Amino acid sequence: MISNKSKFKILCGISVLIFACSENIETDEKEVNVSPTVSELQGQIDKQTGEFFIQVKVEDSDSLEDITSVQCKFFRPDSSLAYDSLLLQNDGLGADILPNDNLWSVAIPPGFAFRDIVLDPIDGLYITRYWEGKYAFEVLASDKSNKSFQLQDSIFYTAGNPPEILSIFSPDTVRFLQFNEHTAEIIWNQDSTKFFDVDTLSLQFTANLQDQQGLDNLKAVWITVESSSGNISTIAMDDTGDQFKGDEVANDGTFTVTLSINKGNPTYNFPIVYYGIDKDGLSAEPVLDTLYLINPFNFKPQKKYSGEIFE
Repeated sequence: MISNKSKFKILCGISVLIFACSENIETDEKEVNVSPTVSELQGQIDKQTGEFFIQVKVEDSDSLEDITSVQCKFFRPDSSLAYDSLLLQNDGLGADILPNDNLWSVAIPPGFAFRDIVLDPIDGLYITRYWEGKYAFEVLASDKSNKSFQLQDSIFYTAGNPPEILSIFSPDTVRFLQFNEHTAEIIWNQDSTKFFDVDTLSLQFTANLQDQQGLDNLKAVWITVESSSGNISTIAMDDTGDQFKGDEVANDGTFTVTLSINKGNPTYNFPIVYYGIDKDGLSAEPVLDTLYLINPFNFKPQKKYSGEIFE
């Protein structure tokens, strides 16, 4: 019979043998490194700075630290060639908001989306216009094992429709009178007449506009007036509710300007053109009107006017 002490020695020997054998067992299983993935491309033009902000989501099942770089090529609507290539960041600096959050970002300089500029004739400042259409992007994410993932996507940008001049309202004819109990008369729409007993008249011109992006997207509304000498004046219209300028209600889309005319102005057909432009640099279709001044106290031959809209 085997004693308990002998049984213990046998069990210990078997355990040592099993442990020794287990150290020599080889396995074919190896850790596999997975390539990163790129998704959720987003982009937006900042109209204040002209920069085009790009953001993508980059994930790696191994770890965020496994991602070595995220690079993006940019293609704008007017060309099939890459405009530039930049590295995206995920460090909370520059265009990136939060560090290490899987969202990689970059601010593309203004020249990428920049098309041209138009001059605001009222304040003399320039309005930037951007290429409309499809902006294409190729994003390449790489990791420490030289594995990579490429995302090709695009963003369609449109500035929307230009503003529209819906209607205008202004006097048709101003006549200074001789041999009459009144000094002058103003005629609207050829059928509404009002008499005045002053030598200087205040004339109100209004234009009603709309913009699909909202009235706050309107940058400027103005008229040009050609004088009898051929000079053209540019005059801003107002929608601030300033009654001294003739505007009654603020921000209602009805723009107003008040001009003065007196017996010193010669008989003339004054061409008046209405304009509007929005913050995207899009212009409304100009509207031509004419003010007929009949002044027997200051008459000279009317020069020929071609009827062209001044642009």
